[in-house]
Amino acid sequence: MINNSFGKNLLALAACALSLPLGAVAQTTVFSDNFTGGSTVDAANFTPTATSTSYQWFSGLAGGTANTTSDLHLALPSTTSIVGEAQAMFASSPISLATIGDNIQLTIVFTDTANVMLTTNSNSSLAIGLFNSGGAAPNQGVITLNAGNNTGGSQNWKGFSSVALLSSGSNKLLARGPQTANGTTSQNQDLLFNGASSSQTYNSPTATQVGSSKSDTASPLTLTAGTVVTNFLSITLSPTYQLVVSNSISTSAGVLYFNSGTTVAGSLVTTNFDSLSFGWREAVGPAAASSIDVSQVLVTDQISAVPEPTTLALLGGAAATLIFRRRQLRG
Repeated sequence: MINNSFGKNLLALAACALSLPLGAVAQTTVFSDNFTGGSTVDAANFTPTATSTSYQWFSGLAGGTANTTSDLHLALPSTTSIVGEAQAMFASSPISLATIGDNIQLTIVFTDTANVMLTTNSNSSLAIGLFNSGGAAPNQGVITLNAGNNTGGSQNWKGFSSVALLSSGSNKLLARGPQTANGTTSQNQDLLFNGASSSQTYNSPTATQVGSSKSDTASPLTLTAGTVVTNFLSITLSPTYQLVVSNSISTSAGVLYFNSGTTVAGSLVTTNFDSLSFGWREAVGPAAASSIDVSQVLVTDQISAVPEPTTLALLGGAAATLIFRRRQLRG
């Protein structure tokens, strides 16, 4: 037992050291783009900054267009079934979720300008995802997914996407792994829509479901022309060192959709993120064109800080001194 003043002071020092936080968590903005800072679309890739990046537009069929005149305008040609997605890197080095509670969030704000989620066709959907690019920028667009044989680019990206269906069916939280090339199409470049189309979406290998596949919309997720929509994706490291993937879709009327699931063995494809993708599928009859205008792309994180060296030294020094002093007193 330590009963002298030195021992008591030493115990107080150790208690103080042990009470110091091992890592503070604060939300920080990693990337914030309102399309006034130099972002491009379908131009040569460049290293992303905190406010700009190079977006590439991927269209399931030929005829997709994109521009950044005042915002990010994305359009798909008139047809009865098509997917489209924008891809970009948002950081030059990945954000790592390593400590329980670490979190990364992606927010896309856009206006539904033409025929996105406007019908009762259950195959229409909104999709959003976060990925680890492995340092490979997406191929320069416009890329047509059902044609050509583009390799590299986003072929080996790993990450998670959420696909919210318009009405009936199973909404999806998907883990996407590196893809193989099939030699005849560019399906391996798709990041979001596994299985939505036999000729436009990735399937080699197919995605692994995160959590259970289920419908989480109380009523059909329909939008009206001119609606401003916020699509939000959150990924958090859980106490079991799995990832909790959550997606919500909201308008001025409130939250229209929410889905959440936790990875299991085989679906934890990555815990590092430096890239993003978002888009939609339009399945409608008769054929119609569709488009959105994106006004903001935002990535934030909450990452536990690494303990300061002085904190670690204090903890180690106090513990070592306490052990040594105990031995002296008992000797």
